[in-house]
Amino acid sequence: HHRESGQAKQHHRGSGQAKQHHRGSGQAKQHHRGSGQAKQHHRGSGQAKQHHRGSGQAKQHHRGSGQAKQHHRGSGQAKQHHRGSGQAKQHHRGSGQAKQHQRGSGQ
Repeated sequence: HHRESGQAKQHHRGSGQAKQHHRGSGQAKQHHRGSGQAKQHHRGSGQAKQHHRGSGQAKQHHRGSGQAKQHHRGSGQAKQHHRGSGQAKQHHRGSGQAKQHQRGSGQ
């Protein structure tokens, strides 16, 4: 639930992280993330709806670029449960990933 970095199976990953409920930076599925996150419903510019985030987070309702699972993506994304970049087992990955149900770019 709380991982820091370099994880794999994450429903929502931000930057090489995994499933963490609360992470600080470069994490994945966190209810409250600090920076470098992933799961955002709609992201505008690297962030959006995050329960509590500091910068570069993930779960945002609207995502702009370099995000993962966004109901609506802007660029370079893919339907990932929520991943940002360089992740592993994600339901949907964005870029440079592996098991992705739906890919956006570089897949």
